[in-house]
Amino acid sequence: MTIFLGSLIFVFAVAYILEHRKYRLHSRQIEYISHKIDSIVKNETGESILIPTEDEVIRSIASSINGLLDYSNHSKRAYVNSRISMMKMMSNISHDLKTPLTTLKGYAEMLRLRLKDDRMVIKVDSRIDEILQLINKFFDLAKLESGDKALNIANVNVCEICRENMFEFYDIFKNTCGKWCGIGEHL
Repeated sequence: MTIFLGSLIFVFAVAYILEHRKYRLHSRQIEYISHKIDSIVKNETGESILIPTEDEVIRSIASSINGLLDYSNHSKRAYVNSRISMMKMMSNISHDLKTPLTTLKGYAEMLRLRLKDDRMVIKVDSRIDEILQLINKFFDLAKLESGDKALNIANVNVCEICRENMFEFYDIFKNTCGKWCGIGEHL
């Protein structure tokens, strides 16, 4: 009976030692994976996790993490490519719109000189200026997005901006809607 209990204790001791070694090996492998992930993320190396092991669970974890790292790298590259493409497109749009508007601006100035400050020519000229300003703002946005320009923060009176834009449409409202509504004479 003592031989049986002694051999049973020996078998349990060997099983415990083997399981403890397996546990320590798993702990080291998981710690390695953790440090490797931290290094890959911190240094943006684009590496994969390679771990020589016979354990199917550890291999599965490493494989899943590699899949996530590949997806992350692909997403980063796609994001960078789309930003570059967007910046080129913004630059092209700005240039393609500025050229004909500058030509129109020249024609409007020639008309204004010939027609001696005609009201409609002045309006056309001011609208061209507004469109050029919008295109310049669009181009500035592209520069801000790319980091080529610093953002200057300032207070803006939103009420005044709204008031100015509403008064630009006053003549149109008076001439069109005012006649239909019967209030044109009162404006």
